Amino acid sequence: MKLSNGRNLQSPKGMVTRPTTSRVRFAVMNRLQYKLLHARWLDLFCGSGIMGCEALLAGVKAVVAMDKEYNAVVTSTYNLQITQKCINYPSSIAVCKTDSLHWLDTQVGHVRPFDIIYIDPPYSDGVYEIVLYKIAEYRWLNSNGIVVVECDNSTFPFDDQVWNLLDRRNYGKITLLYLSLRVQHHDGTGSKLLQKVL
Repeated sequence: MKLSNGRNLQSPKGMVTRPTTSRVRFAVMNRLQYKLLHARWLDLFCGSGIMGCEALLAGVKAVVAMDKEYNAVVTSTYNLQITQKCINYPSSIAVCKTDSLHWLDTQVGHVRPFDIIYIDPPYSDGVYEIVLYKIAEYRWLNSNGIVVVECDNSTFPFDDQVWNLLDRRNYGKITLLYLSLRVQHHDGTGSKLLQKVL
């Protein structure tokens, strides 16, 4: 597995993962190129951490990544650290071993919102809607921020009353959705949406 700069990265040992393809990684970085510089990047279900690595190379100033699997956390930490050594500007990285849904619930008020949030869970987990709900409800996204959802091309996992679809791109069996908040969601106004996704 290689970064866009040619550096080899590790893959999580003993795990069957689905690393984001180089074609998709290039497409994401190209689409977001004007928003990446000095941005805060949140990588949910990070796996190998390769998307956060590409984001570091593209100019983000902070990457927070998480996965509930130990081997994924070890690998993504290593990959992000060696990528950080390749860049010549200040940056910060943090990798957490935790369930992404739990983190979104418990870190409200402890971690600042993000400019870009990348969501790439196992396609079959069916967590897209609840993750997007929590991002909106707990204001994890800055007002001009973008959420990028990587999913299979049969999935359309968002509520268009809350999220605005900026772009949709298909790459074989993979679809990328670029979303922005249509309205600022806050505590107490999302009960119907929560009931829907649960």
